Formats: sequence, C-alpha cells, structure tokens
Amino acid sequence: MSFLDNLYNRREKLAKALANKEYSGIRQIVEDVGASEAKFILEMDRLVFEHDGRPFDDEDVEGITQCR
Repeated sequence: MSFLDNLYNRREKLAKALANKEYSGIRQIVEDVGASEAKFILEMDRLVFEHDGRPFDDEDVEGITQCR
C-alpha cells in the first residue's frame, strides 16, 4: 500500500469518527465562525485548513486541535 493510500484510509477513518457527535469539535468550530465551506489541504511541509467564515481567534485554534 502506498503512502497516499495509507493516508487516505487513515483520514477516512477520522472523517467517520468526526461524524460521531462525541468528536464534533472541528465541525462545531466551522459552524461557529459562519463558514459554509471548509477544506484541508495537505502540502509537502504543512497541513492547511481553509474556510469561508470569519478569521479564527485563539479559542478557535484551541478547539480545532482537540477532541471534545
């Protein structure tokens, strides 16, 4: 299995877990900032999170990086 196949499978598991209300922190933060769209972009040296809502504040960054 290639790196990308492996990564895809792991992220697919994460997406399914995030659909569970117990792990809804990311989804809640996106809704709270008024975003209607959000995406993750995997680059060679970083993971970028973009959305069309208001800019994140410190509390938003805390929230998106933890499970609630």
